[in-house]
Amino acid sequence: MKFNNLQEFREALQNVAADKAYNTEEAYLNSGNIEDYFFKENLLAYKKFHIESSQSDNKDKVHLAFIFSFFEVIAGEHSENIGIHYTDMRSKNQTWILNRIALDIKYLPNKYDDITIYTWQSKQSSVGFYREFLVFNENNEAIIAARSFWSIMDLSSRTIIPSNEIVASQENPFILPVKTTNAKLKSIKASLPEDDNKISYKYLIGYSDLDANNHVNNTRYINMVINAVDFLNLGLDIESFEVNYTSELVKGDLVSIEASIVEETNEYYSLAVYIKFLDNLIESNKQEAHDSLKALVKLRK
Repeated sequence: MKFNNLQEFREALQNVAADKAYNTEEAYLNSGNIEDYFFKENLLAYKKFHIESSQSDNKDKVHLAFIFSFFEVIAGEHSENIGIHYTDMRSKNQTWILNRIALDIKYLPNKYDDITIYTWQSKQSSVGFYREFLVFNENNEAIIAARSFWSIMDLSSRTIIPSNEIVASQENPFILPVKTTNAKLKSIKASLPEDDNKISYKYLIGYSDLDANNHVNNTRYINMVINAVDFLNLGLDIESFEVNYTSELVKGDLVSIEASIVEETNEYYSLAVYIKFLDNLIESNKQEAHDSLKALVKLRK
């Protein structure tokens, strides 16, 4: 995590704002809330969230899937602010796809806590956009940092649309070159050892797992991963959490969920979790078994 508190984040924004390309007004440069300038210019968005009782677990901590849901909400609002509107995308039969995300977690907020989440685009590639998230508690301490990569999918062909068909990279005015973590968002290649520290079970995708695009929403995958980790009885004091979404799942898909310890030290456990497509019980689509999601989870002892 690159920032410990809101003040450090504001200092990073002031350094970026000093670049004449932003034509930052002097009043903003000298203000105590430089983020308002970037908010006004739609370069970032921020929003407060209250952790409800229904969003917390049996230890009064927020379920991680709700943090992902908050990310989805604020990312969607920011995308609309910069002109990539949900209604326009739906009319073109397009949708956002979260490909990869990595989180550094100091701690998960408690029930009834208020948090503020900041988000912005930090980079554009040929096939998508990098998006950062920073979560602050009520004392303006940074408690979660995340880096993610998103693409836009054509729902008819199920193919990724080149990003320059959405906005030319050299003309994208909404890139704010600030990173929240050192995560590279590379492909996860950890193998699952065959030993007594492995859990494996099957799960059938149903109605409650689906979103508006009729495939499993990214937040539902997180619940599957956390459940698998919990079955290993190592606790859920998460230090880092990294996910590769490799293929979509739909109603009727039967999957295998497997989790195993891949590394252990005196301070932490590192676990790999794989969700593998096995078959579809509603209709035969003649797919071979394959990975749908890979995750790496680091737990503090």
